[in-house]
Amino acid sequence: MPLRLNAIANNSQDSALLAGILGPIVQANNSAFVTPDGKYIHGRTEMTDTKTGQLIGHYVFTYKVHNEKNSLEILDIDLVFSGQTRTTLTFLKRLPESSDSNEYYDVEAASMGQHLQVETVNRHTVAEQIEGTERDVSVSAFPFELTVYKNLKALNKQFGFHRAKKIGKTGMKAFGFSDTFAAPGSVFAKEGTQPYAFMIGTVESFRDVSIRIDEHNLDFVLAQVETALGIIPVAMGREVFDLKKLRKGCVIGMNANVKVDLSKPEDFKC
Repeated sequence: MPLRLNAIANNSQDSALLAGILGPIVQANNSAFVTPDGKYIHGRTEMTDTKTGQLIGHYVFTYKVHNEKNSLEILDIDLVFSGQTRTTLTFLKRLPESSDSNEYYDVEAASMGQHLQVETVNRHTVAEQIEGTERDVSVSAFPFELTVYKNLKALNKQFGFHRAKKIGKTGMKAFGFSDTFAAPGSVFAKEGTQPYAFMIGTVESFRDVSIRIDEHNLDFVLAQVETALGIIPVAMGREVFDLKKLRKGCVIGMNANVKVDLSKPEDFKC
């Protein structure tokens, strides 16, 4: 169940949070999608900012239907945030870490050609295989490592680009990462790490929000960040990351779990 609450709360493993989601929140499901064969159901509950009452995203539940037992098995629970735009991705390869409850893919951002790894949400709203296809998706990022930089120059300096570096015998020089660089986490990680992405982005806006899970309030920052996937929502807790330098126009570098929601608004019925 990749909730990714560690992006916004230090107590993300607290069983009370999971109990709260499986209790009042799952019972508040107000829209659903049922596959044509009746084998799977995606249910959604609205996520609102308790500070403003505004809708900021959804809790998503994936169920497997057991008709012989007249019951539903919860396969997966997700959080997704509302973004400004949808992103076009080419799904290059389904990764071996995938399962019936959650699928991971190597993808390419159609607009910039950047490669990274993502996990799917509302997968069963698309009946056919998605490997080798191009899809419009909604994206949410849940970082587990994140650093805020004043600008791109400061980030590149931190990564060792104090000055341009020669590239072999090509006669060319590298000046550092671009402000929308993205790559599969496997480029930097040891083998056996769950799929994720390394991304660089520029903060377009941000605000403090709060969500309530049963008796628990989770306060965090929801930022809109310009990345290789366009402007996407990024969730980050002030108790989890050092956000003192966070401001409009700053640059962030993050290792993140990137969720791509395959559903369209019309898929869900009240």
